Amino acid sequence: TQYQLAMNDISLLSGWSTAIDNSNFIQKIVFDRGEEIGLYQDISGLSLNIVTQTTLPKYELSTIVNNKHIIGSCFTNELKNMPNRLFASLPGRYNSFKIDDELNSLLLPSKPTALKGFNGRLFAFEENKMFIINTDAMIIEDQLEGIGCLSQESVVVTEFGMFTANNSNIYHYTGESTIPIASSILKSNNNIGWLERDVSFNPLVSFNSKRDSLIVIFKQNNIDNWLCWVYNLRLKRWDLWELPENKSKAIGMVLSPV
Repeated sequence: TQYQLAMNDISLLSGWSTAIDNSNFIQKIVFDRGEEIGLYQDISGLSLNIVTQTTLPKYELSTIVNNKHIIGSCFTNELKNMPNRLFASLPGRYNSFKIDDELNSLLLPSKPTALKGFNGRLFAFEENKMFIINTDAMIIEDQLEGIGCLSQESVVVTEFGMFTANNSNIYHYTGESTIPIASSILKSNNNIGWLERDVSFNPLVSFNSKRDSLIVIFKQNNIDNWLCWVYNLRLKRWDLWELPENKSKAIGMVLSPV
């Protein structure tokens, strides 16, 4: 029988002293009192014989839905690559997975590009397809063709709905209908249209609540230039911003609420 030990935060702001064996260093000694808080099986919901490095999956995509941690594009040493398989954690236990339990997993037709929780449902995306999934039974309830997402950074959930971007358009999913909102900016006379951008860079989609605006950062085709389409939901209008060449600075600037 094994017990789970209590975990506590340790402040690094005080309690330091000069190291005994080297005056050039300081040290802080913390004593582990070994406080036990219960059986591991009772806390995690998993028995010790199934918790190993070979059964706990590594993953590329994840989201939280209905108090469950959903992961995708997984790998274990035993099962190898599972690009199409989704796993749901035990409720409220985001690092506890029963990967041999079919009720906690779902096989998708292909590898997802993004996962997102919205309105109590899990949304799994391909580039041109969206799956609506019930996480209680891990079943696909519906799928929409043509409405997809390029990456985990190309989708955002807001109080106004969910917004996604693929190579064809940018979409506003209200929970009842899907509205393509980028039709007026698909093409241009100066190579800044959505269909004319550099498709090797997946757009970064976010939302600025101060401006009630969708923020979509993209890269101009054949030019080392960062641009940003900004869609104001109240005015239903697109504006184009030119951003600094530094990617990190550009992202920080457009996401600022001021």
